[in-house]
Amino acid sequence: ALDTHASMALFDRGSGHTRENDVVRGQTGESSAAISLGLIGNLLKTLNEIEERDRKVLLGRMGFNEPQRTLEDLGGDYGITRERIRQIEKRTIDRIITKELWDDVMRHRLSAILESREEPLPLFGLEVVDDWFRGTSGKQDVLAYLIDSICEKRFHVLKVGTVGYVSRVDQETWNEKLREARQLLVSAVDLNWSE
Repeated sequence: ALDTHASMALFDRGSGHTRENDVVRGQTGESSAAISLGLIGNLLKTLNEIEERDRKVLLGRMGFNEPQRTLEDLGGDYGITRERIRQIEKRTIDRIITKELWDDVMRHRLSAILESREEPLPLFGLEVVDDWFRGTSGKQDVLAYLIDSICEKRFHVLKVGTVGYVSRVDQETWNEKLREARQLLVSAVDLNWSE
């Protein structure tokens, strides 16, 4: 896993570019920096470029180096309401969606991964099927936060027991289908179904 402070030092604060090269377009239209840095590297670069309060709010909400924090808890740090923290969080996420390329890369890659799958994929499995997600198995809360807040409801994180899964199906629909399947099994037992 990447250390926030060490990783943020890799980027020039004022220029918004990596020290190695300026961003160039790749064959697929994704910038080479957005591809080579991976999700965690791009996230850290973005966090390094935003104002300190906004950065601390996002880090707290996503649980980057500590357990995820509530709006109310973060509001107490700044002496503002939880609604104001929610507004700061939303404004910052909206800026990321508008300004950054890596959120588009994330949506594209998730779409490609899930396109051929009928079942949800465990969050810890993303870095196995796509190296761009490297480092996320140890940051599953961060990954879940990003999917929920940046993927514009195209993808969802399901909780099944203690394991998080990425899916095109939301938790409510999943739970309903699970209830239906259980009811079907109970009915089958009551009717003495057999092979």
